[in-house]
Amino acid sequence: MTSVVVPKDFLMAVLNEAKLHRLPSLTVRSILLDLDILTIDLVRNEIRILAGQKEFHDALAPIRSKGSSEAIDDLPSYEDLRTTAWNTIQLPDKVIQPICDEINEMAKQRMDPYRYPMPTALAIDTNIAYHRLLSRMFLRSDVLEQIGLRPRDIQIVISNLVEEEISRSIARKYSRSDIAALQRAIKDQVLVRGMTNICYKKGRKALNAQAEIDLLGRTASLWRVGGGRAPDDKEGIDNEIVRSLAEHSSAQRLNIIFLTGDDKCRAHAFSHKLPSILVEFPKEIPQVMNFDPWLLVEMLHDLSITFVGLHLKELDVKIIGDWSGKSAEDYHAERVKLIISSDSPIGLDLNRDLSIIRGLDISSTQEYSI
Repeated sequence: MTSVVVPKDFLMAVLNEAKLHRLPSLTVRSILLDLDILTIDLVRNEIRILAGQKEFHDALAPIRSKGSSEAIDDLPSYEDLRTTAWNTIQLPDKVIQPICDEINEMAKQRMDPYRYPMPTALAIDTNIAYHRLLSRMFLRSDVLEQIGLRPRDIQIVISNLVEEEISRSIARKYSRSDIAALQRAIKDQVLVRGMTNICYKKGRKALNAQAEIDLLGRTASLWRVGGGRAPDDKEGIDNEIVRSLAEHSSAQRLNIIFLTGDDKCRAHAFSHKLPSILVEFPKEIPQVMNFDPWLLVEMLHDLSITFVGLHLKELDVKIIGDWSGKSAEDYHAERVKLIISSDSPIGLDLNRDLSIIRGLDISSTQEYSI
């Protein structure tokens, strides 16, 4: 068995090796829930959802019967699978089209600065960072190519209050009593022991949102806007976020388009005369979905964080999204841990791929023992 920490993008090598070995499909299993959640058809480029609300309920019922605790209540649900699908492979056109229209308009204005002397920027609300909307939108090959832009050409503004709100959610970690409760209920004891001192699901999602902001800072033109003090209540924070952006827009003579998934926050934007776009995702996901290969990598990455660990059954490879010892730097670098069984049909090939990557010095990869 090999345990190795790799950049998220190495998951593409795993998928490519599966195709090279002529595997028609992969079954993705939640290790914590002992539940098959989806299959990846490598021939048709389709994903089929295997676990709906009933299957999640049936998987969680025997776990909850062994004792109640906050750690048990924190286990992943169908809602987590649904949200991840919409945020990655199923990113809806009706969600991104209004944003693309604004980006297209921004491109036209850049071509004629005398006619449009005030530049335009996109500002993101906290929920947009959690959705990781912009980085996934940029990954879709047709979004920016049609306009002739690169991510670096897109000006993005973020309030320091958004980052503070995200940071507040990185708080509670699994305690010894939490781990003991999970050990009584979960079959895979190795995975549970590895969860010592990692964040609850809310904190893991917040760390992933921080990774989004960090990525936008490296790939797009990101400005951070200061000002404002974060109140304790949610509506107060929303109002302060919008107010700080509106003041920055006026002071810097900058047109700001505010992206939010909260209709109440959009009402705050309206009162501050800040243009906004409401981002709303559908409530349900189709049973069968086509996928862009790179967005599939994003989906596996996000699922591994929310579900802690995934098992690609046909490959006998586990993807661990969080573990005891994973740092904030690992989160920002979007690293995952692969556990490759000695019986894996692609084990030797993956080790060869890792050696090539190390030799080219493309990424720094560290090994950890389980």
